[in-house]
Amino acid sequence: MKICRKLTAIKKTDYGYLTELDKAYMKICFLTDSIVRIKVSFDDVKDAEKPEGSYVLQMTGWEDRLDFLFEDRKHVTPVTVKLEEKDDEVVLKSNRSCLVIEKDPLNLKL
Repeated sequence: MKICRKLTAIKKTDYGYLTELDKAYMKICFLTDSIVRIKVSFDDVKDAEKPEGSYVLQMTGWEDRLDFLFEDRKHVTPVTVKLEEKDDEVVLKSNRSCLVIEKDPLNLKL
């Protein structure tokens, strides 16, 4: 089992943000001002950026390779959020939500 303890980097992407943790990668996407999707990949960054394939999600902010299975899956344009990076934390803010990621030790607060 891999346990992530530290955020080492964060970068803007087309859908939101990709964070590099000490043992994984985490994708963060604000689908709306109040819906945040977080996905962690314990493989390399290439796996974190692979096309999505979900049987569960009914709303996405990206093309999903399984879209053909769901006639009523809703695609939205991800919300642009404000990023504030401090020495000890990263803050992502939409109009209605705030995600605080403490860097070391790793801790997420929504």
